[in-house]
Amino acid sequence: LEAMHDSEAELVIGSRFTAGHPHDVGLGRRLAMTQLARTASRETGTHITDATSGFRAIGGRLLGSFAANYPSEYLSDTVEALARAGRAGHKVAEVEVRMRPRLSGMSSASTVGSMWYTFRVMAALRVQSYRPSGRRVVEHTLWES
Repeated sequence: LEAMHDSEAELVIGSRFTAGHPHDVGLGRRLAMTQLARTASRETGTHITDATSGFRAIGGRLLGSFAANYPSEYLSDTVEALARAGRAGHKVAEVEVRMRPRLSGMSSASTVGSMWYTFRVMAALRVQSYRPSGRRVVEHTLWES
């Protein structure tokens, strides 16, 4: 939240990878994550290292725009949200977050699953590029009809 205030960004991502590439991620998954980060960086005009991070703060006009216009058929709220914000001219920033090492279990994201997800996201972004930006101001309240 401090970064959001200081940078005047409307979307701030907490990156797990600002210090470098993740060491506990396989090559296929790392390639998929790198492609998604490059795409997010291009769409937002901001260097993004962790486009799939769920650590996010969203505020300002962007929050209202997402609440009013975010299509429910999108695959997720990660890369597509970044692209939508960037294409509509909202400022995006990224900050480092510290993660504790996994003590047990394993990631649910396999190499094949990561590659398939990347393909689907890239296709969704292509479709999204033909939609309007969705930046509109909702001027009524819930109490008005």
